[in-house]
Amino acid sequence: MVSLAEQKQEIKLKWLILFPLIFRINRTEAERKRLKTLRTVEEFMLEMIQRFLVYSSVIMLAGLLGANVYNSIVDAPNWGAAIPQSIDAAKHYFIAATPGTFYRFFSPATQIVTLIALIASWNGGWRIRGLAAAALVLSVSGDVLTFAYFYPRNSIMFGSEIQSVEALRDAWSGWSTMNWFRSAVCLFATISELGVLSRLERHFAMRGQHK
Repeated sequence: MVSLAEQKQEIKLKWLILFPLIFRINRTEAERKRLKTLRTVEEFMLEMIQRFLVYSSVIMLAGLLGANVYNSIVDAPNWGAAIPQSIDAAKHYFIAATPGTFYRFFSPATQIVTLIALIASWNGGWRIRGLAAAALVLSVSGDVLTFAYFYPRNSIMFGSEIQSVEALRDAWSGWSTMNWFRSAVCLFATISELGVLSRLERHFAMRGQHK
């Protein structure tokens, strides 16, 4: 028969063997929970950064759209009200700053933010990438149109050289008409970025459901 002392010794040995195993299992489970929590926090922070960038792009694109529409509704009619006197009045008004002062800073900044938003949302799928790329291309196209079409007419209307009344009217008429087209480009860029935001939120929601 096994003595009581031997039984106690056997139980003690079993505990000495099992305790490290139990501790290791518990520690492994705790590490898994900690890593899962860290992954959740990292994903949450990444989603917030992506949202911030896309929201910023939407706001800046909408800002360009608003400024452009303002030029068409307020500025252009005043410039063409009584050419050449109205053009001369605009020249005197634009001594300290012009609309170009705003666009030269805000437009490149918008394109940079839109590019970063495209990079940040790249893993959202091809639809999101396509919409983000479309917003960027449209934004850049608006600037290309500005340099190719609007700057020459700005030079005619507001430059230092004396122009004929007919040249001023032609420049103003072309500027006024094409600025609505430029506003349409800004509008489609804004809509594309809003599409990115909508699909990105849907992507986040679907990813959360699969966890």
